[in-house]
Amino acid sequence: MDESERADLRLPRTRHPARCPRRILSRCRVVPPLQCPKRVGRRRTQRRSLTGTLYVSDYVYFDHNATTPVDDRVLAAMAPYWRERCGNPSSVHRAGRLARQGLDEARLDIATRCGVAPGSVVFTATGSEADNLALTGLIPRMKHRRVAVSALEHPAVLEAALRLRGLGIAVEVIGATSSGQVDLEDLARILQTPTDLVSVMAANNETGVIQPLDEVAGLVAKAGALLHVDAVQWPGKQRGKLADLPGDLVTLASHKIYGPKGAAALVLRKPLVIEAQIVGGPHERRRRAGTENVAAIVGFAKALALVEGQGDHDLSRLAAWRDDLDRLALDLGLIVAGQGSPRLVNTTCWVMPQIHGETLLMKLDLAGFAVSSGSACSSGAVKPSPVLQAMGFSQEAAKCSIRISLGRETTSGELDRFSRVLPGIIAALRGG
Repeated sequence: MDESERADLRLPRTRHPARCPRRILSRCRVVPPLQCPKRVGRRRTQRRSLTGTLYVSDYVYFDHNATTPVDDRVLAAMAPYWRERCGNPSSVHRAGRLARQGLDEARLDIATRCGVAPGSVVFTATGSEADNLALTGLIPRMKHRRVAVSALEHPAVLEAALRLRGLGIAVEVIGATSSGQVDLEDLARILQTPTDLVSVMAANNETGVIQPLDEVAGLVAKAGALLHVDAVQWPGKQRGKLADLPGDLVTLASHKIYGPKGAAALVLRKPLVIEAQIVGGPHERRRRAGTENVAAIVGFAKALALVEGQGDHDLSRLAAWRDDLDRLALDLGLIVAGQGSPRLVNTTCWVMPQIHGETLLMKLDLAGFAVSSGSACSSGAVKPSPVLQAMGFSQEAAKCSIRISLGRETTSGELDRFSRVLPGIIAALRGG
């Protein structure tokens, strides 16, 4: 393409209408601002949730394992770092020092809750990035050039493992049991051969099944390997503190715990040398280059403090509602994946013979309910769930699942309405 052809593709610079010449205005197409259509024949009401966020009352959000609404208290903590304390934390002037103070305080708070020193917290933008850093950042110190990952892992871990395999590192996949937990016998077999790193998540994002991390950690330590734990789904959804969670490297993410998107962390429980995957500066002790998202990180620390401080009553309430949903599913002839295993209090995953999960998801969406079919990172395509396949479900059955994940703003009224609506949708999809 020559220079004249490139020039034809260039768009004119946008100018304010008051300063735009008449000849250019005559060629411009004026686009009106977006308007929200008025709803006809249906009253639109609003209510205030437990976190203070406004929700439309006729739409229910049951997809909290995908992401969560930001808590108002988190927003309040973040607000100064968008305006008054907006400096670059690497700058030496007063504005930079104020931003650095907020970053350091957030790092100390998160580190304390994880039982590590502040320098052991590496901030990233996403949980997927932290997972990638955990696996690929250890390549230079891999003596045996061998890692093992469970078949139940998030795609961020599984695809990072594939990248390692392409670099000549042996990758073993640990099998799963039909109950949705990692197969400890298979792990023990794999660890008979010297291994550098094992990656097993704390709780599965699709089924909610909690993994036997104490047993896993014992086997891994005995073999002299490191243990990476993706704990993105862990905080606030079960009883226990992060400081008690096993793992030499632990991944956390803000947006799963009522914090903002754009902040996550890889927590190092040992003095490990991690090679940066993003280079270009001394940030995060040269383990992750790029200006830190101070506002999001401050919100992350506040969100973690809130979920770690919640009472058992909230967890018991969610667990009771999850069990009610399980009974509803069984009454409808559905299969509750991992029902016999310990699970996150807010999560249930249903396998529905002969009903595609994507079809039911769309029907429920039209009826006013947001649910998920598998991992949000891969649910854009209709394909069988690798997690359910690892548990022994057929490829066809693994396409026929939905996940319901409740949150702190979920109400009994929403669940009652869901219980009334769902049977009719299931019957229609079955042709009954």
